[in-house]
Amino acid sequence: MFGHTTENKMIGERPLSESSILSIFDYDSKVRFITVVDSVGTPLLTRIRDGLKSLEPPELTTKQQVHSVITVCLAEEFDDYFGKTNFIMVNRERLILVFFAVSKDIYVAVSMEPDFPPQKVGGFVEHVRKLFDIQRVR
Repeated sequence: MFGHTTENKMIGERPLSESSILSIFDYDSKVRFITVVDSVGTPLLTRIRDGLKSLEPPELTTKQQVHSVITVCLAEEFDDYFGKTNFIMVNRERLILVFFAVSKDIYVAVSMEPDFPPQKVGGFVEHVRKLFDIQRVR
C-alpha cells in the first residue's frame, strides 16, 4: 500500500495528485509519510518517502488510517467548549503525527521524524493547509 496513489479522487473541486503529495516531502527531509483517507479510513492517496519503510507492520496500516479519522472526530466533541480543531499533533518516541480534517469526509495524516525542528511545525502546518485548501477553522 505504501507508495500507492489513487488518481482521479477529489478533495472538493480539486483532484488529488502525486505532485501535490510530493510537495509535502519537499518541505523538509524529516517528513516521512502522508495519507489522505475518507470518513471510514479508506485510503484515497498514500505515500511514504522514497527509501523509508513503515514503522508499523502492514497488517496494522488500515488500523492506523482509521485511527487518524477517530482522533480528529473525538476532538470535535469538544468544539463547543474549546472552539474548532485546526489540527492535532501527537509527539511519539519514534515519530510525530499531525492530523487534519479537510472536510467531514476527508482526513489527512502526516508523519515526521521525531527530530523534526519544532520551529518549523507552524510553517509546515500552513503548507499542508494551503495544499489541501484547509481553512483555519472549518
